[in-house]
Amino acid sequence: MLRADSSDWGPIAQVIRAIQMEQNTDWQKKYFTEDQLRTMEQLRKASYSQAAEERLASLHPCTWTEEDQKRVDARYDALHSGVRRLVAEGADPGSPEAQALAEQQINLLHEFTRGDAEVTAALGNWWENYQALPAGQ
Repeated sequence: MLRADSSDWGPIAQVIRAIQMEQNTDWQKKYFTEDQLRTMEQLRKASYSQAAEERLASLHPCTWTEEDQKRVDARYDALHSGVRRLVAEGADPGSPEAQALAEQQINLLHEFTRGDAEVTAALGNWWENYQALPAGQ
């Protein structure tokens, strides 16, 4: 294609994305078994339409790295810790601190979905499908 001076770079870009995805998903094998990775792939396919996947890919053109996951996990851990503490204290959900935590949750979701309704719905589908898995999975 390069020698022919083709202006259609789509196929080349797809190959590059596939290589990047392969390289950036290898880290997941440190945390998940092959069965778990297959289950997550099945969840993705069952939850996201092709259009939603394309929209998500356009929102996050680079593949998700281990560092990305660690940053988000730390933020969610802090959020959940704060919520657990407030619940244990019997705090008012309308308190400024509780509302700040709710805003953090909304912001985390928005960072992932960028407010895209189709991606948000697909993510909701993923969590519903995840919750429906048998306990052993």
